[in-house]
Amino acid sequence: MPTFSVIIPTYGRPQYLAEAVDSVLHQTMNDFELLIVDDASPEPIGQFDDPRVRTIRAERNGGAAAARNLGASLARGEVLTFLDDDDTWKPQRLAYAVAGLERAPVAVCFHTNGGGRVLEGYVHDEILDAMPPHLGTTAIRRSAWQPFDESYRTCEDIVWWLGITKELPVATHPAQGLMYRVHSGPRAGYGVQQRISDSLRLMEEHADYFSSHHRAAAFRWKRIGLMNRSLGRYGEANIAFAHSLRLDPSLLAASHLARSLLRL
Repeated sequence: MPTFSVIIPTYGRPQYLAEAVDSVLHQTMNDFELLIVDDASPEPIGQFDDPRVRTIRAERNGGAAAARNLGASLARGEVLTFLDDDDTWKPQRLAYAVAGLERAPVAVCFHTNGGGRVLEGYVHDEILDAMPPHLGTTAIRRSAWQPFDESYRTCEDIVWWLGITKELPVATHPAQGLMYRVHSGPRAGYGVQQRISDSLRLMEEHADYFSSHHRAAAFRWKRIGLMNRSLGRYGEANIAFAHSLRLDPSLLAASHLARSLLRL
């Protein structure tokens, strides 16, 4: 059995997928299998001429959470890792995971767009104070695996981190292993409105956590405000920024609110 199972969910982005796959196949560590989960793309993905690669096609489009869960259910590796189809890994990505897994069952590294956070030990009380680690920087031992909540189209990674850190420690290897791509390509089913709706649902379903973790609630309201502002909804943005400022007063939160008030 391989040490690592790399899971790439994909939907209708073959031009990016090929680069993502190539970055996995050129890792400095070769002890892995790669599972590409086609989430019922309009055009099925092609085959890859490498014995380490397996392609799986879902019967219906279920979203990234469902695709990752399907890949995890068929994986044979001792450690599960993830990569989005529009991102790529640096050659040392799996080596960084090995370094982190020596200290905890969940290991993360950094990415090239914004770096990352140094999280060590039991971090449940701080995991949502800022953006949680990108899944492309994350490795988890199979024995510690918890499935993603497939009812979320977005924010599924946030819900997952909230559950994982409640029980497990985390280790960080502070090196950039993920190259995060910013682009305007298709993101079917993952628009800004969906992210706003899922963020509000997240806060409602985990109200106990957010009521006792004000910095996490303030950060989530700030994100909701920024998303509303990107849609030109300055009234809704003002409300969200006001919530954020009340929960965690800061100059940054005040400036966000002031900018939206001026635009309104």
